[in-house]
Amino acid sequence: MALDFYNKHDPRDCDWIAHMDYYFDLYEFFDNRRVRFVKLKLKYSAQDYWTIVKRQLARTYVRPIETWDEMKEKFKENIIPSSYRARLLKESYYPRQGDLSVIKYMLFEEIIFRYDFQIDYIYVL
Repeated sequence: MALDFYNKHDPRDCDWIAHMDYYFDLYEFFDNRRVRFVKLKLKYSAQDYWTIVKRQLARTYVRPIETWDEMKEKFKENIIPSSYRARLLKESYYPRQGDLSVIKYMLFEEIIFRYDFQIDYIYVL
């Protein structure tokens, strides 16, 4: 059974994305049906977020999101903001002593590799 998505702005929300990928593979959904199905699974703030995304795309004359892969990327941007990813990346290059840095580094590794996030490299002058 496909899970509903509530968008709690938590990295564990990515588990929902992985669950949906598994569900789509299991039931052999075609890509054009995936987006429609996911829209049915959005609840509360997730549904509000998607409405805002659609309006922003229309306002800027950008074509609407039509594939599950495009939709996943939008949700990943919302779940793990690029500023947070950049901070984790910076901290991974300059680790500090103590358990806290190790935990943050492990979280960073999990987020990047488990959920296949693309890293935007930031150069500090």
